[in-house]
Amino acid sequence: MLKDPRYSTLNARSLHINDMYAMVEALAPSRTTAEWVRLLDQAQIPNAPVSRPADLFEDPHLVWRQLFKKYPHPSEGEIMMVEPPMRMSRTRPPSAPWRRLQGADSRAVLAEAGVSAAEIEALKQSGALIEP
Repeated sequence: MLKDPRYSTLNARSLHINDMYAMVEALAPSRTTAEWVRLLDQAQIPNAPVSRPADLFEDPHLVWRQLFKKYPHPSEGEIMMVEPPMRMSRTRPPSAPWRRLQGADSRAVLAEAGVSAAEIEALKQSGALIEP
C-alpha cells in the first residue's frame, strides 16, 4: 500500500476512499481492539478505540476521572449521571443534579395565589393539575 499510487497522496487516497474502507473492514477483525491500539501506538499513529456505551462505565480513563456517579432519584431509584468534566476546587456541582419533579410544588403555588383547597382538588380531579 505504501508504494501504491492510489494512496500516495491525500487527493489520491480521497479518490479511493471506498477501497481503503473495504481494506480496513476486511483487516480489522483479524486483531482485538487492544492489539490494534498497541500496534498503532507503536507506529505513532494517532488512534482511539471506539467504545460501546455499556463499556464506558469501565473505561480506565473515565473511571480515573470519576466521570460517572450514581444518584438516588425521587421516582426512578438509583440512576447513573455524567459528572461535569471540569472540576473546580471552590465550586462544587449540586448534590442532586435534577430539578424537582413536574408538579411537585403545584398545590403550594396555587394556595399561595389564593386558590382554595377545594378548588385545587377540583383541578386535580379534572386533570388540570399534574402531581408526581
